[in-house]
Amino acid sequence: MNAATASLEASIAQAKKDGLTDEDILAQLKAGGRPTRRILLAFLHYYEGAQGITLPAALGWRERAGAAVLSIGAYVSLIAWVAAAIELWALLIWRWLPVDLLTFEVRQPVYTLDVAELATIAVAFPVFLFLSRAIATQVRQRSQRFDSVDRTRLTSLFLVFVACATLASMSIFGWGAALVVVAAVLIFLYYLSDLRAQTPIARNRVYAGIAVVAVAVSLAFGIVDIGAPIQARAAWHDGLSTDALRVIRWRLYDRYTDAVKHKRPIALPAVIDVRTFPKDERDALESPVPFSYTSLGASRYRLCTTFEYEGDPADSGYYGPDLAHGPGRACFTLDARVEPAR
Repeated sequence: MNAATASLEASIAQAKKDGLTDEDILAQLKAGGRPTRRILLAFLHYYEGAQGITLPAALGWRERAGAAVLSIGAYVSLIAWVAAAIELWALLIWRWLPVDLLTFEVRQPVYTLDVAELATIAVAFPVFLFLSRAIATQVRQRSQRFDSVDRTRLTSLFLVFVACATLASMSIFGWGAALVVVAAVLIFLYYLSDLRAQTPIARNRVYAGIAVVAVAVSLAFGIVDIGAPIQARAAWHDGLSTDALRVIRWRLYDRYTDAVKHKRPIALPAVIDVRTFPKDERDALESPVPFSYTSLGASRYRLCTTFEYEGDPADSGYYGPDLAHGPGRACFTLDARVEPAR
């Protein structure tokens, strides 16, 4: 408390001894040119000293900004790990079910090349727990001073966003939207009760326990079914290698058929010059695993590269059954006259 506020508090104490009411004291001090905010602060200190209690005070702008940052961070991290968990479980269910629920198309096992969901859950969930704990601690420490207006507005906006995202996802996830709806309902139940009153510590712990178990189960099933990140990375490299072979096959096929159509000399290139490919095809050829090309004369050629895993049967119709391979180095003798499978 600075000297000006201390002086005002002393003046208020003396005026109270003289029998003046708070309204009279306030009017006199304002008439004397004292700032209203400082007068009210002096009244606050006076009553705290006289009554021996700590009266509520509004948070300063720095504290309000800090509280808003914590809340927004918690909302963003919550959306990140919940969305990743939904995508993960949609993928797992898609793999486990014998048929698609909409098309009744028979499913076959596939390699999953993207573990972004697992990584997002592993990072975003601990961040969410940390921020949620920080918010709960902040509320407890400032239970008499905590200004809930800003947090109420942010929570209301967040719930509106969740509702809009849920409606939008209905057309994106298909039958998997059921997972989105379940997650949205749980989020609404938690935050709506939080808006009505302070969330009890015991209930916070119950929700945290449920979330930890759900995340642990998701990560466990994901790693067991999809594989560890290092395995997924190797499978992703295999996919890039297959994409590179597919691009080369189509380029050689187009070159051969174009030469036949225009009655030009038919000859396969001695080497593959990636610089002559369009940019989108050059990107597909940037595989971390090198490949080799050998012209066998006429329309035949050989492509070789190295794979970590056996080829995915589910992709045979896309890449062509003549690109089936096992783990290790694989070579494919192909014919430019044969149109690659689409």
